[in-house]
Amino acid sequence: MMGSEAGGASGSGQGEPIRFPKPMPVFVGAFRNNMQAFLEEFTTAWPGRPSPKVNIALRTTILRCGPHQLPLRVYIERVRDERSAFCDQCRCIGWQGHPVSNVRFHFVIPALFVSDPWETMTPPSPALLQERERSPFMPVPALEVFEDQTHLLHGMIHINGFGHLMRMNRDVKSKVALTGKQLMGFWDGLCSMLRARLVSTEDVSHKGPLELRILYPATYGHTWYGKWGYSFGRSAYNLSKEAWQAAVDLVRTASLELVLQDYTGVDAGVV
Repeated sequence: MMGSEAGGASGSGQGEPIRFPKPMPVFVGAFRNNMQAFLEEFTTAWPGRPSPKVNIALRTTILRCGPHQLPLRVYIERVRDERSAFCDQCRCIGWQGHPVSNVRFHFVIPALFVSDPWETMTPPSPALLQERERSPFMPVPALEVFEDQTHLLHGMIHINGFGHLMRMNRDVKSKVALTGKQLMGFWDGLCSMLRARLVSTEDVSHKGPLELRILYPATYGHTWYGKWGYSFGRSAYNLSKEAWQAAVDLVRTASLELVLQDYTGVDAGVV
């Protein structure tokens, strides 16, 4: 029989911050020491089906958002396989020169609160599996659940304190309706509390069909993630930070009249 983590009453938790059930201490040590203390004092071992991998353990705790409860799953991955040792997110942000970390911590708030923590709701496609078989250098996740596309939140931090916000979903159906601000507020607070050194993310946020990474800089001068201190890290096509900032400044100061001239002759219903 599978154990459950939290009930989570139906309804909306919008506006309320996501909190731990009791006040958290102020950690002053290095991330690895803070993480060890956090796991021992504020989480418990998963009571259900054991891990399918001997190098992965799972601990859980319950978060609160207003009157609702949310499960937080913390997977401790001890890297043993050469293909899973390679971190593609570190490569993308330019941290491939860091020494390989042998321990990773995955923080997950699942969309389905009582789902099996070892099973993914979105298994990889046959084409992706075939591509991984053909390419010996393509990174492979230690568990398919780490690539689950339904997680409300999935962040991973290496034991050296460098981490990545892997996924955040505010539009996935769940027992508690959460906003992006609530999820980011919790993630930012967690990283600060544990004293993570530096965290990256790939900005793929959208508002309907419009990319927020274009809309927000044009309006506010920074991306949506910039509200929590995220800034330009690395771009495709070797675009420099200075070139990106120059483009942002140009768009922000452009005359609306000149922008509308670009739509001359376009169907009036489009503008």
